[in-house]
Amino acid sequence: MDPEFFLGTESEPTKFIRLSSNIKLLKASYKCFQVFVNANVPLTSFPTFNNLVLLEVDYDYVDFPIPSMSSLVKFLHFSPNLESLVIHQVHFIQEVKGYEWTLDTTPLCLLLFLKSIELRNFKGLPEEMEFTRFFLEHAQVLQLVVLRRGIALNSSSEAIQQLQNFPRASTDCSFQLL
Repeated sequence: MDPEFFLGTESEPTKFIRLSSNIKLLKASYKCFQVFVNANVPLTSFPTFNNLVLLEVDYDYVDFPIPSMSSLVKFLHFSPNLESLVIHQVHFIQEVKGYEWTLDTTPLCLLLFLKSIELRNFKGLPEEMEFTRFFLEHAQVLQLVVLRRGIALNSSSEAIQQLQNFPRASTDCSFQLL
């Protein structure tokens, strides 16, 4: 999905999203998620991606502002059947540092469908741990969290141990460190 497409008139993004709402696999940059925050569209009037089962998010715009976690969660509301989430690097801004982030309403995919999360370039940084904690606490059918090591992963066994001690909504969730 080319983020430059979203810089046109207001009707172009809406038309594009409506036409692409039947996709099953989507690879998008973080920049695309800012559109959902900036659009300020009520959840009930935005087209949903009912067929989307795999979402892959890449951070390839170094000079672009880092989106908030709410931009991803807002997109999850539009993806009710999402089963797998792949994040190339956790670059989401936590809304309140050091404070547990809460949901007004939980996206349907977190309640019924999200089975796997893969974090690539995982280094065990605090924002990565908090990001993972969020999904562990809210994804009720989560089966697998895959952590692909980054170059500077500090004490991988310590990070895994800490993650295993986080509260989980799913009792069947396991971890894989690659």
